[in-house]
Amino acid sequence: MRLGITGHRGLPIEVERRVRAALVDVVKAFAPVDLVGASCIADGPDAWFAQAVLDHGGRVEVIVPAEEYRAGLPEWHHETYDELLRRASEVHHTGFTESNSQAVRKVWPEVEVICASASLEFDDYVKTIGDEKLVVDQLVGDLQRVIEYPKLGFAIEQDVPEDVHAAYRSLLEDGFDSRLLHL
Repeated sequence: MRLGITGHRGLPIEVERRVRAALVDVVKAFAPVDLVGASCIADGPDAWFAQAVLDHGGRVEVIVPAEEYRAGLPEWHHETYDELLRRASEVHHTGFTESNSQAVRKVWPEVEVICASASLEFDDYVKTIGDEKLVVDQLVGDLQRVIEYPKLGFAIEQDVPEDVHAAYRSLLEDGFDSRLLHL
């Protein structure tokens, strides 16, 4: 039986206790020899689930949704993350730079992805980063990955309109290239 999880981080202590117990109960409902747990092993339920699967004698497959994924996790979780990654029977890399819905769909194409985040105008986003060139470099690099990763088998193909391709080429000519892949 293959089970997957994606959970919330930063749960209150009482909720954490109940979630950990529920995860152990779910995992114990399956024979260890047939149990494969799939997880991104982030702090919280993702890691608790993976540990419960391993403690029960099952196998864990780790999905690394993005190159920068570990860096985005709390530093106090890195040791646990590294240990679970080391113990994984398989590790799947999506090839994305950032963890997002396209990274998840690459590994689990049948999953309906629902995302929610604060609405932020572009100018306000740039202010939060503090470096306009870096923001544009990142956008150009991300678009390059949207275009190139499907050719390499790392992502699902997405329609990119010609005017977006033209803007991409123009930005490259203007020197916005610090976040490009070197293919």
